[in-house]
Amino acid sequence: MYFLSKSKTEFIQVHFIDTAAKGLIPDFARFQQLHSAAELHYLADTYNWDDGVSVLDWIISSPRCDYGTALLIFWRAQPDFYTQFESEQEAADEEDIFRLLRTVIRNWETGFYQHHRIGYDPVAEELLDFERPDAKWAIPIAFRLGNPGQAVVAQQALEKWLAGLLHRLWHWRRQRRRALNRRRH
Repeated sequence: MYFLSKSKTEFIQVHFIDTAAKGLIPDFARFQQLHSAAELHYLADTYNWDDGVSVLDWIISSPRCDYGTALLIFWRAQPDFYTQFESEQEAADEEDIFRLLRTVIRNWETGFYQHHRIGYDPVAEELLDFERPDAKWAIPIAFRLGNPGQAVVAQQALEKWLAGLLHRLWHWRRQRRRALNRRRH
């Protein structure tokens, strides 16, 4: 499992999540301060697509991008819709996402994604919708298989999970003590 510190997840939240709502434009210099594949995956996983695809483009074009992260971006873009278009021109208003999808495929075909350490399963996210009868290009079969690998976990999520576990343990012990006390009386 890959763990991200609270400071790193806060950095990503402040500089990349819901930037349009804050009136901000994502800064490539700040993006370059992300140094690991896990950081890029966390950003891709929490990114608000309403803010545009430039940050997602930076991620899939980064040599630090893991194959699992590229798959996450690919499937969340809902590629089945875009298979009806042959080119960016044909995609018209959807050309940015069409280009994003084709870049992920091209990068995969050329072996750009050197690391396959971060897990991603499109079936678990229920993103394998259907195949269009009018598809003009095919989604690679390998993409449907996902990528077995490690999960990326933010420190806050782990702390919340542990707090919940401790609470359940405390509650269980309390109930157990009460039951033992009832038996004694």
